[in-house]
Amino acid sequence: MTIAPRSSRPSMDGSVSKRLAGLRGATAMANRAGLMGFFALTFTWSWSLWLLSAAVHPASGALVVVLSVAASFGPSLAAAVVVFFSAGPGELRRWLKRCLRWRVGWRWQTRFGWRVASLLMGALWGFWHLPLSFLVGTSQSQTPAVVFLAMIVALSVLFAWLFNRTGHSVVPALVLHTAFNAWAFLIPTLPSDKA
Repeated sequence: MTIAPRSSRPSMDGSVSKRLAGLRGATAMANRAGLMGFFALTFTWSWSLWLLSAAVHPASGALVVVLSVAASFGPSLAAAVVVFFSAGPGELRRWLKRCLRWRVGWRWQTRFGWRVASLLMGALWGFWHLPLSFLVGTSQSQTPAVVFLAMIVALSVLFAWLFNRTGHSVVPALVLHTAFNAWAFLIPTLPSDKA
């Protein structure tokens, strides 16, 4: 009885491994381009609308509110645009469904590195708010920059923790962020002319 030799997996020749390395490099470059596009769109949208709201501030209070609210959606809009153009409409629908998931478990999604990422994101988030420091009537214009930056970085870590603990849903962080922003209107804690 003869035993047929086992078929062995073909070994990767140099051209296949070069193509795989090229694909990995292209993927990394696309990820970097997507991240840079996200920040470029976020800052351009938000800062443009905030500066426009400062220009029309004396003329129309309602328009200032609309522009300021629209500016605050810069990160969300930029993320949706980047996902759509980098992965297509199907992936955008999946991404939105995951981000807006209401039913979340409180289990730990094991990850390393989120703490450092949230600190860096907090610094960028603080920088994103910079134009508000120069707009009269904003809480950022009445808060020392160092205090505001420390608060934003701390919130970034908290929001990242919530995101990780809820299966990557942004809803809990969104609710907390909204509550945090509304807090200043409900219980004024900053000095004002009326205080």
